[in-house]
Amino acid sequence: PLYFIYKIQHAIQLAKSLNELFPDCYFVPVYYMGSEDADLLELGRVFFMGKWFQWETSQTGAVGRMQVDDALLFMINEMEKALTGDASGKKEIELFRKHYQVGKTIAAATFSLVHELFGEEGLLIFDADDSDCKRHCIELFRDELFQNKSNVLVKETIDSLLSIYPIQTSGRAINLFYLDDGMRSRIEQEGDCFIVQGSTLKFTKAEIEQLLIAHPEKFSPNVILRPLVQEKLLPNVAFIGGGSELAYWMELMSTFNHFNVPFPVLILRNSFAIVSEEAMKKVAQLKLDVASLFKDKLELEHILLERNGISISNLNEEKAELQSIYEKMQTKATAQEKTLFNHVDALKNDALKRVIQLEKKMLRQEKKKQFSLLNDGQDCVKEFFTNGVLQERVENYFSLCIKYGGDLKKITNQHQQPFSKTFNILAIPVQ
Repeated sequence: PLYFIYKIQHAIQLAKSLNELFPDCYFVPVYYMGSEDADLLELGRVFFMGKWFQWETSQTGAVGRMQVDDALLFMINEMEKALTGDASGKKEIELFRKHYQVGKTIAAATFSLVHELFGEEGLLIFDADDSDCKRHCIELFRDELFQNKSNVLVKETIDSLLSIYPIQTSGRAINLFYLDDGMRSRIEQEGDCFIVQGSTLKFTKAEIEQLLIAHPEKFSPNVILRPLVQEKLLPNVAFIGGGSELAYWMELMSTFNHFNVPFPVLILRNSFAIVSEEAMKKVAQLKLDVASLFKDKLELEHILLERNGISISNLNEEKAELQSIYEKMQTKATAQEKTLFNHVDALKNDALKRVIQLEKKMLRQEKKKQFSLLNDGQDCVKEFFTNGVLQERVENYFSLCIKYGGDLKKITNQHQQPFSKTFNILAIPVQ
């Protein structure tokens, strides 16, 4: 999806900016691959040219270790059928075919694709799913297996942060997976033994320690431990992530301190919505601003009607009068008998409920009259949100390359603002 590209571009532009600000230093952008992620439900599908395409593979485990198979090639062929004969579209499909070839792992294929897109801009790509890399984490993994310190520290940090922001994720007693071909399953302790969830694998303390020393690549950090592994392997100036990512990184500060691993500066990645110039003209014609498109549907409808001079009938005055009448009746009734208070209160609530129902019916009728206007407003929203979700989280990067033509990468690169926290709107003519 688009945000995958935006994050990489942000890192490249941030490194360039820092090299200008600090000429005595040299900053390098790095893409740290998440090749051990096992969420095939998310990673195995593509929203391309307005349609979902699913990789129907029977493979399991870490997606990066899976191999390009006939099912993936079939998916790419189906994606090609979604094109309308556009030459640039054919070019993008051939780019997929060039890198995703049968027998290559998904990690290797993605590695080479990203290198082709950004290698000339100095991007380094780092895949930590490697025995030599994991060997540097043996002590960290040993501590995780036998001391469970990270879980305690994360819980303490979460308690101190609860009043500031909602918790994104919480740890487990052991924040490690057992990683093998076709498998990435949680390691849990049962008594004096360690078991691998969903399998018959079982180890004593001595056995799992021997396995760790001989084959550290069979251990994989979960979402709690991965940032620590990442920064231990490659000490880092800054980490660029989305809002949720930065939130759970904040939960890990004391864990970093415990293992004496430097905690990087956290930077919120740039966000973009790429829309057509025609869509922006439509927004202006409707007398809307971009910010209003991010409101919920009901609030947007009210703004749209109001800015186009259409009065929205409501019964606010009548509801206030009704409230006053019942309060007077309540005063008289309770003066005679205190137990009548609740009875009058129930009558008031029932009457108000019926008035609110009438008000909603009046609003529905008004909306029917203004169907065309409200429908145009929702069409504008769809330019910024795909299937009700932010465009950048769903739309495939190459879909927009085809839709808008030219060098989309160059355009988004030019508008990357490494130190900004704004949401950027790019209006581009459709090719």
